[in-house]
Amino acid sequence: YDFSRISEKSEFTQNRKSIFFLVFKRHGAVVSDTQFFSELTQSINEYCNNANLHLQIKYVSEQDNYEQLIRELQFNNCKGIILLGTEISQTELTHFVNSRIPLVVLDTYYNSIPCNYVKINNHQGVQQATTELIRKFENHIGYLSSSFSIVNYEERSNSFYHTVKSH
Repeated sequence: YDFSRISEKSEFTQNRKSIFFLVFKRHGAVVSDTQFFSELTQSINEYCNNANLHLQIKYVSEQDNYEQLIRELQFNNCKGIILLGTEISQTELTHFVNSRIPLVVLDTYYNSIPCNYVKINNHQGVQQATTELIRKFENHIGYLSSSFSIVNYEERSNSFYHTVKSH
């Protein structure tokens, strides 16, 4: 067998458009290999297969060279990025937005960065849950927080305390 062909792109891969699912991990304590993230990845992969797109999954951290990563994506026929941005900062996200590769960011939102986002409504969810807990348990509720600082946690905390104060 001629193993030198392994490093070459096959005709199938060359002609098939790639979507990259980038999982940004700062400390890995928030974004980890849980059932939720496994099902999310599986769903994205199934959609890509049905659309004749090749899904490539890559883990990214704050230590990575973003310019080099973006060049690698462009070299690998990247037609779009789905970025799991739970732990990403505004500065880090800017590199991907400036790449000009079509981008959708999951699980975070920065008002100052124009981009396509898909994010849970932390305020509404926590407000509804807190209101129900107050109804059931009156003033005997509490809030457990994480030692990790991410936008979603800050939004949830703010919504909890705002809802408690308004009751």
